[in-house]
Amino acid sequence: MRQSTFAVRPCRARSTLPRTRTASRISEGEIQYTDNGKPYLTAAPDVHFSLSHSAAWAVCAVSDHPVGVDIQQCRSFKPNIADRFFHPNEVQYLSSLSPAERENAFYTLWALKESYVKADGRGLRLLRQFCVDIACQPPAITIGTPGSLFVPDFPDPAYRLGVCVQEEHSETPALTVLQHLSTP
Repeated sequence: MRQSTFAVRPCRARSTLPRTRTASRISEGEIQYTDNGKPYLTAAPDVHFSLSHSAAWAVCAVSDHPVGVDIQQCRSFKPNIADRFFHPNEVQYLSSLSPAERENAFYTLWALKESYVKADGRGLRLLRQFCVDIACQPPAITIGTPGSLFVPDFPDPAYRLGVCVQEEHSETPALTVLQHLSTP
């Protein structure tokens, strides 16, 4: 799988985030939303970003192409979720795996699919309309709009991280990960 590096920064209290220089430079009205709710910076339309959080982790991806990032906390695998939201080819792939492999593959697929949907910006209704192949390296979009998929190593094995850039053969986007988001 494509590897990438990113910064992991502890965040001890929510109140520290608004004091960052970047946050203080963004004023109301500088972040707008597409008709489907995807945020963008009006002053920098060529800078694309995506945010995700799960439990104590948050991730931000930044790219010069539309980008999506998703982090998933791995819990017990529920096959009915795959049946309901995954492309039939992905469901078939998951059924071919052993139970131990299936759970890991499910969360990797889920993170990549959500990152694709976020990069696209049209919402979750797309989930069954495209197919991700994680058996090949790097992972590939086999049905749907082409792009670049990344599964970065993540420091917490209880989570899966997926990133999608809507540009084939793209470089890994800049990623920042914040941990321990809960207030002490």
